[in-house]
Amino acid sequence: DRRCRIGVLDTGVGIRQGSGGLGTGLATLEERLQLAFGSDVTVSLAALEPRGVCAKLEFPAQRSLA
Repeated sequence: DRRCRIGVLDTGVGIRQGSGGLGTGLATLEERLQLAFGSDVTVSLAALEPRGVCAKLEFPAQRSLA
């Protein structure tokens, strides 16, 4: 299905309680991807057990020229 999927794992302390959202860096990355690929972009952040975090990005493999 010609999509780019990227996952980044961090085994550090993880997400702080109550922090919510993507944070400034990932929110900016999502915004830039949407400018290039439209609304067909997914950026997500999930806590890992017992610690750490996983960031996932998904977007079309080719930029739309429309």
